[in-house]
Amino acid sequence: MKALITGCDGFAGSSLAGYLLEKGYEVTGLIRPSPIKNLHHLKNNPKFKIIIGDVLDYSSLLRATYGIDYIFHGAAIAGINDSRQVIEHTWDVNTRGTLNVI
Repeated sequence: MKALITGCDGFAGSSLAGYLLEKGYEVTGLIRPSPIKNLHHLKNNPKFKIIIGDVLDYSSLLRATYGIDYIFHGAAIAGINDSRQVIEHTWDVNTRGTLNVI
């Protein structure tokens, strides 16, 4: 089975990736082009790969979902302080990004 995790470099996404890898899944993590965090313990696993993309970029989602059996959507702007600083961008990522994944 192949799984895609959006927001894979977050705490929940990286934990889920580790769990799915232990269960034998091939896991693709979709992350934004920023410094990779929370994934260093997974990067040497041959069943794990990272795709740089964004849930706001529909074409990167299409590329990431090719051949995928399951999608776990965890990409979001979740921090209260971050959300308050970029309210409209938070709305776009958390709402339009989710619609793009669906």
